[in-house]
Amino acid sequence: MTKNNGNVLNLDEENFDDFINDNSIVIVDFWATWCSPCMAMEPVIKELAKEYGSKISFAKVNVEENRNIASRYGIQAIPAFVFFSDGNVRHQAKGMLNIKTFKEEIGKAFDL
Repeated sequence: MTKNNGNVLNLDEENFDDFINDNSIVIVDFWATWCSPCMAMEPVIKELAKEYGSKISFAKVNVEENRNIASRYGIQAIPAFVFFSDGNVRHQAKGMLNIKTFKEEIGKAFDL
């Protein structure tokens, strides 16, 4: 198990599947450097990663550099968040979310 202990890891074609399968609960942030709402979400994701770091592993996928991963999960607009449990998609959310709303999305996805 690759615990990231409050860090947000960058995933790509080489490490994505292993990371998703090695961690029981994962939230992946699909983003791009040119996306202002994505940049605005960065502090929210970092805060959540610190708060939930012992229970949830957080990661990011740059959609420009990893189009195959984005396509596999039907990502058509960013920011987008895919919630995984035991390697399977459990929930998805998209757009700018404040921390309270994001926690509600976590509650919908996982029994924490």
